[in-house]
Amino acid sequence: MRRLLALAALLALAPVARAEDRVKKAFPDEAREVLEKGDFEVLALVCEREPKAGEETFHGYPVTKKIAVTGEERSKLVLAIYKDVADGEGAAKCFDPHHAVHATKDGKTVDLVICFQCHQIEIHGVKEGWTAIADESHASFAKLLGEKMPAPFVLKYGDKTASEWIAVIEKTGARRYSGALTDEAQLGVGYLGQLFRDERDPLVRAKIARTLWSLGKKAAPSARFVAQALEKAKDDRDRALALNVLEALGPEAEPALPVLEKLLATPDAPLALRTLEAVAAVGTLARGLAPAVVAWSQPANGETNVVQGALALAKIGAGDDATVQALLGRIEGARWNVRRAIIQALGDLRAQAAKPALEKARGDEDAHVRLSARLALAQLAGDPSSMLPDLEKALAHDQEDVLRRFAAADLVRCAGAKAVPLLARLLDGDSDRFVRLAAAEALSSLGPDAKAALPVLEKVAASKTTGSELRALVAEAIDRVRGG
Repeated sequence: MRRLLALAALLALAPVARAEDRVKKAFPDEAREVLEKGDFEVLALVCEREPKAGEETFHGYPVTKKIAVTGEERSKLVLAIYKDVADGEGAAKCFDPHHAVHATKDGKTVDLVICFQCHQIEIHGVKEGWTAIADESHASFAKLLGEKMPAPFVLKYGDKTASEWIAVIEKTGARRYSGALTDEAQLGVGYLGQLFRDERDPLVRAKIARTLWSLGKKAAPSARFVAQALEKAKDDRDRALALNVLEALGPEAEPALPVLEKLLATPDAPLALRTLEAVAAVGTLARGLAPAVVAWSQPANGETNVVQGALALAKIGAGDDATVQALLGRIEGARWNVRRAIIQALGDLRAQAAKPALEKARGDEDAHVRLSARLALAQLAGDPSSMLPDLEKALAHDQEDVLRRFAAADLVRCAGAKAVPLLARLLDGDSDRFVRLAAAEALSSLGPDAKAALPVLEKVAASKTTGSELRALVAEAIDRVRGG
């Protein structure tokens, strides 16, 4: 392996851009003009050795063969490359290219250095960068260059490949919050977990992970295999895939807790934060990891760690004395956003030992902290809904934007299903994008209890003016409200 590409942060299982958007991002109009109408060559490269003296090279790689491609043959190959970019879902960290494209038009150049094994392309010329790629066009390159295609290695469990099991599952129509798996599909979930652990092709692993993620808790039979895959993962991308699946599994990811505890101790801050999110999703079953979360989120590790650690401790229900005292010790001297997050966590934990500190925080210099402290005290008193009028006042349009956003996010914490009418109004017509996002997320968290908001959710989902981020949250909310 001669060089590694720096991988961009990959949320392989989150909602992704549409296929045509991936192609446009990789090849803007200027690049497509060159590829589709310029002089066009395909090249065979060698990446296993250094160039010999006088040998032709292409971006540092020895060239062993070069063929000019024209007419319909060129058009078909370009379309095949576009389709592979549209279908590309993941890439390995290695980069061992054996194929390339060199296209020129009116002094402009587009060079593609392609590794089908690693599923990625380096792009040079009028556009610089890289993109993931599928491998359907590999056969076209091989045919043009007179190469023999290697026999594919196909891994099977339960007499089916990953693609075949994915097809079985997709046929059921089951989603995270709706639909049901057949007996065969449930069996397939377990086999997909094993295939995710053992499959060598990064593109196939990404497709498996996407399928398991889409099932949420229904993917429970895969949990121990995904945990094993996380433990043996060698790069950040594979860890991210596994962590995304485990977060979607929620409490069903309990078998992964020993591995997650180890990763919390990693010096890799982004990895540890992603691990924390998976731990928080497990909920109270992860309470035993409270000491590890407290250690990870100490102030010396930065504000983000303190905030996210506090919120995670609340989600796993870590209300023991040691944890509460650790949180209390982090309030003094912290910035307002940190103070607010800790106070919110203490309220969610119903930590009675925190009452004196919360009473003090009622007089905090910051309005966000004061409001959070009053809500936390109402939670301790067992009457959080008494704060609903205060939150409604904080949501008035003459209030500061950030205060309104926090108030919207706190409505469910305060009033539960009683907040549905107000949340629906905020989602339907509030002028602040972040207030609408908070309202959508809150309605989603209520599941079937937010049934009265379905007409508004469906209206927002159908609107052409709804942004992609809000649309994704609304779609999930509709799924949860309908399916539970």
